Amino acid sequence: QAGQSAGGATPHATNFDQIAAMTDKLAAKLQDKPDDAEGWSMLARSYSVLGRNPEALKAYEKALALRTDDAMLLADYADALAIKNNRSLAGEPMKMVERALKIDGKNLKALSLAGTNAFEKKDYAGAVKYWSAVVKIGPASNPLVEQVLPSLAEARELAGLPPDPSLSKPPGPVGP
Repeated sequence: QAGQSAGGATPHATNFDQIAAMTDKLAAKLQDKPDDAEGWSMLARSYSVLGRNPEALKAYEKALALRTDDAMLLADYADALAIKNNRSLAGEPMKMVERALKIDGKNLKALSLAGTNAFEKKDYAGAVKYWSAVVKIGPASNPLVEQVLPSLAEARELAGLPPDPSLSKPPGPVGP
């Protein structure tokens, strides 16, 4: 939006290089403010977006040392750990997911990751449980909700469960 008001630039004018430069500036600022949990959290997420996972992990660790009870931060850290772990949630990533769910049992990302872990272990009923919670808790427009819907349908089928009519799209308008 800021780009639009500055002479008609496109709303997506921030490119990868600009994000990387802003991320590097934030990292430099945090050297002077090592107790800024929000800053470390933002830096970790920025590194994740940039695909700089080793740096993201270090920033997540610093943020979590300052804020141990943040379910979203734990879920994001679990995701980054899974990337390091060849995209597997087994082990330490799932410990982080479990911690996140103990803090906030309605955290959509933690529920989604728990469902993915269950699915990978062929615990399809478990995957259905977690992914159904994501769909029931989150708004339909939430990207996590949209992402789990097809996986939820597949897990239901693999678990031998009938389709859930409440998860189908409402019918279009009736009439001429």
